[in-house]
Amino acid sequence: MPKAAAGFTLTELIVVLVVITLIAGLVAPTFIHQLEYARLTSGCRQIVSYMRYARSQAILRGVPYRLNMDDRGQRYWITVYDEEETEDLAEPFRPDSSNLGARDSLPEGVTIEELLIGDELAGPGAELEAPVSAEGYPVIEFRPDGTCDGARMLLKNNNEERLAIFLDAATGRAEIAEEAEE
Repeated sequence: MPKAAAGFTLTELIVVLVVITLIAGLVAPTFIHQLEYARLTSGCRQIVSYMRYARSQAILRGVPYRLNMDDRGQRYWITVYDEEETEDLAEPFRPDSSNLGARDSLPEGVTIEELLIGDELAGPGAELEAPVSAEGYPVIEFRPDGTCDGARMLLKNNNEERLAIFLDAATGRAEIAEEAEE
């Protein structure tokens, strides 16, 4: 009687491949969802870190700092008030000398859905419009006394998940919160 060869049959290999394919098909959507949500939280954390930097620098240096938001291009950057250039320029703010002065972008798939600054938070009938830079971009100003323009920013990802950033005008404190379903 010939000795049977050691190994797996073709049927056994096909069954294992089918099981692996089924498991991968079930896990892949969850993985993609988690990746999209991670990008959303990363975008929120990046913006909050810029806010914290601008507030701390305004207090430390005694001059206003701004977080500039290009809500159409999904970019943001820090500018600082320059006393020496106020007479020469229409815009007395210049990009911060740190790498936060360079324009940064939100992660892929993350967009700014809503941006309310200052009196816009009061709702309909508010007297003033949101502050803007000389370039026409919305700005959030941080002052040397630790106060700032209050703001509410709503970010969303490709899965229509949303996170809100709330910036308290009196304290300059920024926090991230889940956006309630309507």
